Amino acid sequence: GPVVTEVELEKRNGRWRLECRTSLQWSLEGNQT
Repeated sequence: GPVVTEVELEKRNGRWRLECRTSLQWSLEGNQT
């Protein structure tokens, strides 16, 4: 299945916060948006 990686960068309380989430999505129907 396709590998979806989400990178989120935001500034909170004067600090930079970086979140990186990687999730594996398996689909039998094929590619879905």
